[in-house]
Amino acid sequence: MRTIVLVIAGFGFAGLLAGCQGPGPTPAAPAAPAPAKPVAPKAETPKPAEVKPAEPKPAEVKPATPVGGEVVLEVKSFTLKDAEVKDLAGASGGKAVLFGKEEASATKEVALKAGKYEAVVYLQAADGDHDAFYLVINGEENRLFPEDYGKVLPAKAVAFEVKADGAVKVELKASEETGMFLDRVVIRPAK
Repeated sequence: MRTIVLVIAGFGFAGLLAGCQGPGPTPAAPAAPAPAKPVAPKAETPKPAEVKPAEPKPAEVKPATPVGGEVVLEVKSFTLKDAEVKDLAGASGGKAVLFGKEEASATKEVALKAGKYEAVVYLQAADGDHDAFYLVINGEENRLFPEDYGKVLPAKAVAFEVKADGAVKVELKASEETGMFLDRVVIRPAK
């Protein structure tokens, strides 16, 4: 048994000597690692600040250029409170706003250039007990009513002045004599 181990050990020693006999084929050197690409430092994600909802910007109201010297405001396009749009023969577009309650109102802003104007409200009232309302322009209130009944007619013109280019608030408010249809407000240069 010892002989076998020595023989095996001898072969192993011979194999070791054979490997040391000089240069044999040299294994290829491992490829040099590719240069590392520079890694940009990660930008820190900013911590979210308290985000406040953006406040809506009021729509910019540009001064109107009156067509033929007039600006026509359809009352049905106003912001309405306790009032309703109804069919009405003879009204602009076949519809007008019914003021059926004393709390009824219609409001709109219109941009005008500085100058002197007059506003005329067109309406239809059934009779003298259901015809009075208020036209308020920039806070100045005027009580109005039509000259006649049963069809769409103008109320008396209301004069007002715009001191500087900009928005003018036009408001129609019901009175105790409610029940009329309001059609349109025509704003024109004062005569």
